[in-house]
Amino acid sequence: MLTQGDRSIRCIQSVKLSYSHNRNVKEYILLEVDVSDGISPLSTLILPAFESADWPIIYKKIREELVRNSLSWPTEHLNYICKKTYRSHLSAQHPRANEMEATCDDTIAVASWARNILRRL
Repeated sequence: MLTQGDRSIRCIQSVKLSYSHNRNVKEYILLEVDVSDGISPLSTLILPAFESADWPIIYKKIREELVRNSLSWPTEHLNYICKKTYRSHLSAQHPRANEMEATCDDTIAVASWARNILRRL
């Protein structure tokens, strides 16, 4: 969870995934922050996977910087930590609001979001 200066609470979720393409397997971490109130548009962050022992410290720092930056991904910090993996961070946009309003079926919106992520990997 994140707590902003105005004491509003945000949920943040990290998920580790493996992606295989042409027998080349890469591991990633997806970070998603609940901004369903529309205060800030925030894309899904796609990070290279880090060593398991390092991740809790990295994750904590990202959360702190995210709050400090008023719900903007801390690009400078992300560039610094990703440099150690020789890979970069990416982002994937959420479906547009009009796409989501056009249907009551969340699976369409989730499928669109998943396609956006896969295009970035």
